[in-house]
Amino acid sequence: MTLATFGLGGGEVLIIVLALFFIIALGNYGKNTVFGYWGSVLLAIVTTPLIAFAILAYVKYKAAKP
Repeated sequence: MTLATFGLGGGEVLIIVLALFFIIALGNYGKNTVFGYWGSVLLAIVTTPLIAFAILAYVKYKAAKP
């Protein structure tokens, strides 16, 4: 009943839950970078999670090169 109060259906709830899981996964992926866990989470919130993943992958790639 609470979901009807906010006007959310099952599809919207599923998308929100998946987005939260993806943001948490990005935090775990980026915790060993210069951003750290919370920096990666903040980057995913401020930008989109896909852009944040691309940035973190680039940073990890650059850090791995000697």
